[in-house]
Amino acid sequence: MDSTEVMLLLVTMMGVGIVISALMLRYKRQELRHRERMAALEKGLDLSALSGAFDMPGAPMSGVPWTPRIYLLRGMIWLFTGIGLSIFLFNLAFSTRHLGGPANLGETLFEVQRLRNMGVPEDQLKELLEQSKHNPRPTQRIPNGVGFLGFVPIGVGLAYLIFYALEGRKTKALPSQASTRSPGDSSMKHPNAP
Repeated sequence: MDSTEVMLLLVTMMGVGIVISALMLRYKRQELRHRERMAALEKGLDLSALSGAFDMPGAPMSGVPWTPRIYLLRGMIWLFTGIGLSIFLFNLAFSTRHLGGPANLGETLFEVQRLRNMGVPEDQLKELLEQSKHNPRPTQRIPNGVGFLGFVPIGVGLAYLIFYALEGRKTKALPSQASTRSPGDSSMKHPNAP
């Protein structure tokens, strides 16, 4: 393995490790929250009195009011992650290009035969054979198209931003309803919130 392959493997393993760690921490947080609630129920305490120390801000059950600005943040995160990923992958594909040896003999002979059938003189064919021995051609280990994988998070980010823009227009179009809401109205909470 050369240094590029080792670096690619290392970056991939680090990314997988970060994702696995984040998922494990989230699971532990939910497990602690469940244990806290079960202990409160066993003691006969009111669940609304719990402090919510394990709640994550902006989570559906955290009690933080839902706003459309959450979609702006998510959209920007996804969009810029996709842009960064695309730039990284395109540069990685470009940097793995190197000059290989001459074209293999089969391809060269096939090209000579094709040119001979087209009527190219023999002296030009011999010159072409000599040039193919000395002219290296570029080869590439990672295809350029791998950079387009970054377009997936870009699309998700754009979808979030479009939704945010449309939701913003909808809330601006209904100013009379917003002024008649009471302070305890839960219509701005997330749909999954209690």
